[in-house]
Amino acid sequence: MTYSLLFITLSLILGCLSFETRRFMPRSNAQVSNKKNYLQEELPCHNDVLSFTTNGEEPVLAFLDRPIHVSEIHFPDVGVIYLDSVAVIGGEEGTQWQCDKRQNATYSYFDEYLSDMDVYDPNTWEEMNANNAPKFELHMNRVPGAADAVEIFERSPIHLKLFEEFAVKKWKDYQRVSPFPRVIFNRIMYAVPSPPSFLCTP
Repeated sequence: MTYSLLFITLSLILGCLSFETRRFMPRSNAQVSNKKNYLQEELPCHNDVLSFTTNGEEPVLAFLDRPIHVSEIHFPDVGVIYLDSVAVIGGEEGTQWQCDKRQNATYSYFDEYLSDMDVYDPNTWEEMNANNAPKFELHMNRVPGAADAVEIFERSPIHLKLFEEFAVKKWKDYQRVSPFPRVIFNRIMYAVPSPPSFLCTP
């Protein structure tokens, strides 16, 4: 009788527990229109100079997802710039995401370090709740694991830094879900392109 009661109690407790897959998304992307990708989060104005910061070691990755109007663009020595079908350099139409002309033009620095995804760094990820809003987690729990899901909500190329095996349960890249039950990246540099693009080389 005692064992039966214990079994029923444990069954009820386990039945009430939900083992849901945690959902993560990257904190930043490579979109040129995303102010989080700029130093001091300052978007370029129409008379500014757009410059891509670089340390000369890592290729710059950027996604020109909207039309842009600036006085000059200083391209990186090494990198890939992906162009959306609506991307236009120059002109005024579609550039409302930028600020108007400043009184004193300045440099606006696109920071390529923010578009690099070090998958082992907790600062790369945000855990999402059921409403797709960031959820607070302790530092040690902010990296997705083999039982978790990664979702990328916006169309953008990504560049993963991998030094050892990295596995997740599901990988959803802008509405495209991996057909595999478990996704394993094994010491490779992985990129999801959004063609067309042009390559900057020394």
